[in-house]
Amino acid sequence: MKFSNLPAPTNDQTPQKKSLFLSSFIANLILNNKMLAKILEIWTNTLDFHGQAWWIEIFTAHPKCTYYFGPFAHVTEAEGAIRDYIEDLENELAQGIQAQIKRCKPDQLTIDHET
Repeated sequence: MKFSNLPAPTNDQTPQKKSLFLSSFIANLILNNKMLAKILEIWTNTLDFHGQAWWIEIFTAHPKCTYYFGPFAHVTEAEGAIRDYIEDLENELAQGIQAQIKRCKPDQLTIDHET
């Protein structure tokens, strides 16, 4: 089993750094074990419940909408997926696409600003 070079957490790290380490570690393990995929799903849902999961927020000027894609346990997961979501919107002829990755807890996944 091969893992990324992740530093071991130390006792002086903040809870956010420890959470980031754990998320990165679990994300790397998933590549090697399907059972861990379920663990990551539970972890992601826990982060989402507490508003600490990562989401991709995409705004389009035409149609004037905001879309949320996620949740993701680690920012690198969102970074790996963002291009596919943008391409899907480009294929649907959306214009003026702006995207960002952020921690949030959206109430709606699609917001139509024209209605």
